Amino acid sequence: MVSDLRIGRTAMPSGICVSSAAALLAIALTGAFSASALAEDCEADPNQALSVAGGCLAIESHVSRPGGPLVVFIHGDSGISRRYTGQLDRIRDSGINLVVLARPGFRTRDGRMSTGPDSDTYDNYTPAVIDSLGSALRQLRKFHNASRPVLFGHSGGAMISGILMGRAPGVAEAAVLVAWACNTPKWRAWRELSAGKSGNWPNSLSAHDYLDQYPASSRIYALTGDVDDNTKPSFARACVEALRARNIKATLEIVERSGHNRVMRSEKVLEAIRAAVKP
Repeated sequence: MVSDLRIGRTAMPSGICVSSAAALLAIALTGAFSASALAEDCEADPNQALSVAGGCLAIESHVSRPGGPLVVFIHGDSGISRRYTGQLDRIRDSGINLVVLARPGFRTRDGRMSTGPDSDTYDNYTPAVIDSLGSALRQLRKFHNASRPVLFGHSGGAMISGILMGRAPGVAEAAVLVAWACNTPKWRAWRELSAGKSGNWPNSLSAHDYLDQYPASSRIYALTGDVDDNTKPSFARACVEALRARNIKATLEIVERSGHNRVMRSEKVLEAIRAAVKP
């Protein structure tokens, strides 16, 4: 997660030298001006930022065919890193309308930070965060007159996308969920057991609680690496099977020789995107 210096939230250590204090002040002021510019973008350009409750979400837009299908990418819990660049560029270059959305507290690839519900911890699939993203998706659908909105998420972004499909039905017609753990409590228990990570995230929602609220017309494309030791395939499989039991079109692709991040480089991801944008 990208850290930032927020005015009023960082105490200055006692005995700090004047030059250091000046440097900190300059950084803080730069952040303030950046936030001000983002707020102006919120009001002026929906291709750059979207106003939501409590803040402004920075976005990266690649929309060449207004009125066509629209893919909205939501990144994982470590932010928009270089591991996404190749796949996102392939989607853009294929002529598919694409918007890359920075979650609250994270930055776009060109450095603009989204504001909004606090994102200081990883336990952030909260109602406020989810609902702010749902609001953004509705705005994007209307602004671009999208004929078929599609959610595309990796890891934490897949978790959030899976929640949105049920908590905010209608924001997307389909979802491509890469490295999708689906069940937040079970996944956190597994991470504590398998990797010694912090345990339960009590503030976070879970997609498995919303599966019954997915619209019947939804199409779900889940992809997980066969050697993913973070969001292991059994998590996505359980939720895909639950969706199929409701006669929802849901598939799970196990991508060979791929771990948690490598799976995002697979050609199968673009294949799933192309299938998802079709009527």
